[in-house]
Amino acid sequence: MGQASTAVTTTRALRAQLRETLERAARGKEIIVTLRGKPYVRIVPIASAADVASRYPLRGSVRFIADDFDAPMPEMWDALQKKAPRAAKRRKK
Repeated sequence: MGQASTAVTTTRALRAQLRETLERAARGKEIIVTLRGKPYVRIVPIASAADVASRYPLRGSVRFIADDFDAPMPEMWDALQKKAPRAAKRRKK
């Protein structure tokens, strides 16, 4: 389908030509309906499976997750266990 082109129509024209307007939207055209000169609603085509797949190319690519995927890494755990040297406290005289 690609990028949808946009058309503008009024609510009065939409009522008069509903079937034709919906057919244009089904063919990929985005329709903006105005009410008293201001945008009111937008009619857009439903995305096809091919459009969705092109936007999310990695969808469905994960086949399994390792049993230990959330286990702590030993190197990181060791680094967290080591305490940073504390600054010497000042003594009041």
